[in-house]
Amino acid sequence: RYLYLENMNIGNSSQGNIELAQGLRAQTNLKVLDLSDNELGYSSNVNVHVLLRSLPFSLTSLDVSVNPIGSQDSFEVTELSRAVKNMSGLIYFKAGGQNHYFNALGKSSDFLQALHHKQNLAFLDLSRNFFNDTTQMSNLLNTTLNLEILNLSNNQLTNGSLLAPVLST
Repeated sequence: RYLYLENMNIGNSSQGNIELAQGLRAQTNLKVLDLSDNELGYSSNVNVHVLLRSLPFSLTSLDVSVNPIGSQDSFEVTELSRAVKNMSGLIYFKAGGQNHYFNALGKSSDFLQALHHKQNLAFLDLSRNFFNDTTQMSNLLNTTLNLEILNLSNNQLTNGSLLAPVLST
């Protein structure tokens, strides 16, 4: 039910991503998956989209932080968006960058749409992702009513007055 694969350099192996994807598809009871710090998205030719497409819908916790997802191939963000949209029980989602790593989830409007109406979502880290649409972020926050922890640091959100009323409730 728990799979921790942090810092295993998965993003550099095309065949490894395909094999991991096949294994993940079979994990219908997996609840927690940590794929942080694996260079997912570092190179556009290693089938990261195949791995992201295979994320189990049963997940309640997903960590893809410190991976440059979408920096080389926007299709990676599309596949992650599709997977997250189908994770109805998602409670914890971490996709923040760190130091020199920025994810690029904010370059696609699809990603925030995938998080809409996640009724159980309590933890959301989207730091360092190039998000710049404050209105769309405000709309997301209006639909994730159980959110307790939110990290939007180091994005390009302007007009914080749009977020203030949502965050004060």
